[in-house]
Amino acid sequence: MTAVLNAYPHHALADDYLYKLGVQALLDGDVTGARALFARYATDYPHRSQAAEALFWLARSEQLLGNGARAQRLYGDLAAGYLQTGLADDGYVEHEYIRRGEDAGVVQAGVQALERAAAAIEKPLVGYDAIAREHVLLLVPSDRVIDVRSYNLVDHLEEAYGRLAQFTGGAPANGARVELVVDPSATALTPGRPTRVPPGLIGPPPAWRQWFEALALAFVTDPAIAPVTNALSGLGGGAARFLSVQLADTLYEEMGEMNVGAANLQAYLRDVNTTKNAAAAALNQHVQSKATAEKIDPNIGLGMVWNVSERLAPIPGELVDWTPLKGLFPAARAIPATVAQQAETLEQKSALVAYWLNTGLGADQTAVLRSWGLPFSPEDLAKIKAAVEAANAPAAPPVAEEPKAG
Repeated sequence: MTAVLNAYPHHALADDYLYKLGVQALLDGDVTGARALFARYATDYPHRSQAAEALFWLARSEQLLGNGARAQRLYGDLAAGYLQTGLADDGYVEHEYIRRGEDAGVVQAGVQALERAAAAIEKPLVGYDAIAREHVLLLVPSDRVIDVRSYNLVDHLEEAYGRLAQFTGGAPANGARVELVVDPSATALTPGRPTRVPPGLIGPPPAWRQWFEALALAFVTDPAIAPVTNALSGLGGGAARFLSVQLADTLYEEMGEMNVGAANLQAYLRDVNTTKNAAAAALNQHVQSKATAEKIDPNIGLGMVWNVSERLAPIPGELVDWTPLKGLFPAARAIPATVAQQAETLEQKSALVAYWLNTGLGADQTAVLRSWGLPFSPEDLAKIKAAVEAANAPAAPPVAEEPKAG
């Protein structure tokens, strides 16, 4: 790729090659080389499709190399220069962490919160590494992260816990060797000899699900993390329970995907993707027809389609459990329009759309959706919901033929 890039710097794929080279350098541990490649991208291709990502990784490379002031400036450039991307918020948050000198302290506070959460339920937290620590950075309060618009906090928490679930044996953490044991009889993750998951088992034992939820609940109520959780409770209460359910789901699914046999895993993913794709197709068709009829930007809708569809079928064969959302938004049908209008990202908006798919729309909600360029009516949502439910419905058993007379 390097030869092609140097020979044809104006080729349509040149920026893609450059970005991939930078990512590969990071994966290889060559942070200095990655910095040079991402800096070249930022200079030569500031308007190409991966410019925001390249700028983020350039800033992160500077941060890893100890150049905090330079990283802070680059994160600020990302937040200000790429407002239409999902990375603008990340740039802002990272910029604020460095500005307030919280970089190292925030990571340590988050790691200690994880350790306290494990101790609180009297179960060992088997391992985490620098990657998990990096994601813990996103979990500690800042003036941006804890406000009502930051529905993405759930995603940050899920991602951090998902990282913790990736230690399947011999993963180094703090210089030690760590094993994450798969034991169908265990009620926790315990050090020791790995055991095989019985053939045919999809996901880890049910007891793990309970442990994951206990750990997650202990974490989101930890003193270092509680300000974030409590800020979300301004939406109507139940935030700690909601977050712990979300985190437990993520952990359970992560562990299940790693530990089932290859054939079972493929079947599991096929079920998930079939359901997601059916839901996405129903939404996609609707958004495209509306875009054509009302001359709105279909890309806005298409991004939301996938985000909504991801929330519609978290477990194969089940409709989404709306109870946690109802805990956050307890009013019968509604989230106040003023709150909804503060939703900035596709993830935030799609969470509300997913909620309304279940609860129905009032005039205020319809007005908000129209302001987003998504003119869904109550009738539209009823049709979409019906299509999603049909996609999730179990197949009907074959009907036995009537015996022929004579």
